[in-house]
Amino acid sequence: MPFALIKYREDSEIDYIRLIDMISQCGRDDMSTDYKELYKTVNNSMRVVTAWDFDYMIGFANIVKAPECDKEVKHILVDKEYSGLGIEEKLEDMLAIG
Repeated sequence: MPFALIKYREDSEIDYIRLIDMISQCGRDDMSTDYKELYKTVNNSMRVVTAWDFDYMIGFANIVKAPECDKEVKHILVDKEYSGLGIEEKLEDMLAIG
């Protein structure tokens, strides 16, 4: 894989099509791939951090409160082509800082 210049964002810009793709790619069954449900989950998150290779979203992390047990739940997703670059760890660190 060529060198990637990764930027991390803590704003509300989310590429939902990429997010749905990463959820499917990672085989996550704890996150909905329905756009409306996913939009609601992201907007109700306590914190959201994303990773970008220029204008291509390659990572997503959030913290949500699970309503059934009032427990915080983290979701961290990274595009498989970018695995092993420390992106997952950086996203997790950024969640913890907030």
